[in-house]
Amino acid sequence: MKQVCVLGNGQLGRMLRQAGEPLGIAVWPVGLDAEPAAVPFQQSVITAEIERWPETALTRELA
Repeated sequence: MKQVCVLGNGQLGRMLRQAGEPLGIAVWPVGLDAEPAAVPFQQSVITAEIERWPETALTRELA
């Protein structure tokens, strides 16, 4: 199963998760305040639902 992490756990992230289920895609909406070690992004595609990220430990790790 393909995994996709979506930075931002708002409405769009939740909708993407529901849309991915029937396609066999595990979508993980991740809050921007999440700890980097807790995010399964080593083997995942990473996308964001906002253009400007606030300065957090996670966004620094991904930059």
